[in-house]
Amino acid sequence: DGVIYSGGKAIEGSIEALKYLRSKGKSLYFITNSSGRSQKGMQEKFNKLGIEIEVKEALPSGLTTAIYLKDTYPEIKKVYV
Repeated sequence: DGVIYSGGKAIEGSIEALKYLRSKGKSLYFITNSSGRSQKGMQEKFNKLGIEIEVKEALPSGLTTAIYLKDTYPEIKKVYV
């Protein structure tokens, strides 16, 4: 729950706002601090709410943490989170 949806429903005006941003050629990314969903899981959740997103636009916390660690500590080959 957050700025796009709450309680299993899209927040009023959020779908229209996202469509407007896309019509202006803006790139959109959906970032969450929840580690409970994969990129595909996030996409499925948003799509059920009527918010069409691509898998690559979904950035769950586990993925962003892995990207950060890889970029910040390239010498480390394995990390267990």
